[in-house]
Amino acid sequence: RFMSTTTTIEAADDSKTQDADNMVNGRISRGSISSLDARTVTDNLPLVLSHLKSRRASEEAMNAAEKIASLNEERVSLIQSRDKALSVRKEQSAIVGQIMRSGGGKTEDGEVNEELEQAKKLSSEAAQDAEKVEEKLGEIEQNVQNLLASLPNLLDDVVPDGEDDTQNEEVEKWGDIDDLKNELGWA
Repeated sequence: RFMSTTTTIEAADDSKTQDADNMVNGRISRGSISSLDARTVTDNLPLVLSHLKSRRASEEAMNAAEKIASLNEERVSLIQSRDKALSVRKEQSAIVGQIMRSGGGKTEDGEVNEELEQAKKLSSEAAQDAEKVEEKLGEIEQNVQNLLASLPNLLDDVVPDGEDDTQNEEVEKWGDIDDLKNELGWA
């Protein structure tokens, strides 16, 4: 265990002021968040940026978190677009089925039923649109996964702020370090 010291740092997102109660060791408390995924980063971007700043993360890591949030918003929009296209395809396929079951594939004079052809066309276009969106979604999801893999874990609330582990406060020490070297065969 480490004894914690508190230090104030500049808020990761100046547009949102954080309550002093939410600050722990100079960063926004992670609360019940245990791991990072795209939604967590998007919904808690100021918290994630605060922890990255406490870790002295590179500008690249900070940008990665912001990019994840941006891509996740685009992903949500694409999912809605895909679902709309799939809904159109389902509706038009149902119309095609109804026309075919009623024997309406051709008109009385032997011509192709325009309504049937229109429904087939709309169903096909909607399926193609959904497929294109699905490809874009796959690319975005892969990009988000790569960016997430580049982010470090959030700091536990008990980890003190500091440049590195040398600034941790030693709470307890036991044993003799020289004996350990001998036990492990390092001597």
